[in-house]
Amino acid sequence: MPIMAFSLYGFSEPKAVVHAFSALATHNSSAYFLCGILIELVWLRLYGMGFLWRSALGESYLVVVKNAAEEPTLTLGYLLCIGGLIFITRNPVTRNPYTLPD
Repeated sequence: MPIMAFSLYGFSEPKAVVHAFSALATHNSSAYFLCGILIELVWLRLYGMGFLWRSALGESYLVVVKNAAEEPTLTLGYLLCIGGLIFITRNPVTRNPYTLPD
């Protein structure tokens, strides 16, 4: 349900959404947040595929081994996202020094 609400808002106010994402991308701490998102969405989807683990371990494939290797990486992604968001909310006016001034 929240995804539908965000999607409807995005379609009704596209300029506001683009402005919010550009403000997020120019923040100094956005790299932490974006790295966490990349770990969650890309790396863990590839890392957590059972096919890769079955082909690597063969007959000795155990779900417990896969989970034990996957969970710390999942926690790292969550910590990066949370840390980035905390830095962004505590320092909202900081800008990236490599961007051009308005």
